[in-house]
Amino acid sequence: MLLLEVISQSNGDPELFVQTLHKVRQNYVGASGVITFDEFGDVQKEFELKTVRNGKFVTLE
Repeated sequence: MLLLEVISQSNGDPELFVQTLHKVRQNYVGASGVITFDEFGDVQKEFELKTVRNGKFVTLE
């Protein structure tokens, strides 16, 4: 959804696309929850690795 939003705001201009994408920094609400990007464009978000045991998701340690 984030990419679709940025594409629509940049009107197909590659330079504007990059500039618009870099403006997304704090608290973007996405499918996996709130996402924050650092100055390099890396996602700053905690994550968990999970597996399925006995039909239920459990966190890997």
